[in-house]
Amino acid sequence: MEIITNSFLIFAIKAIGWIGPICYLLGAVISVWAFRRCRKRGYLLLGGYFALCVFQLTLSPAIHRHIRLREFEGYEPTELDRQLSELEYKKNELISDAIENGDRDAMRHYPTDDSYVPLEPIIWLLALWLIARRETPFQKV
Repeated sequence: MEIITNSFLIFAIKAIGWIGPICYLLGAVISVWAFRRCRKRGYLLLGGYFALCVFQLTLSPAIHRHIRLREFEGYEPTELDRQLSELEYKKNELISDAIENGDRDAMRHYPTDDSYVPLEPIIWLLALWLIARRETPFQKV
């Protein structure tokens, strides 16, 4: 039972990280829908904002990582880099030992991942939906 709970918790933490991009993507879709329905240009502006947020949260980190790798191709690791990697290895070793032994008190001292619930995109999405659905549709004369 403990293994199922831990794997579900890991899945839930990773799923929470995708709430933001999914909400922003839905916001872009709703903005396009609202523009097509009401023909107000403000919805296109909001759609552009949502599209840029999706880009920033999904593709931008990979692009920046690639640029940084190209920047430091000839970089030689220093003694400080080696010490930091050794400390990281020791920390991961202690965490895995605590998981194997079921020592929950030891786990409190070694947080493995920061996660948060992204409320901003959820609020933006709800506000956009509530405003857009009350708009009167555009009528061609």
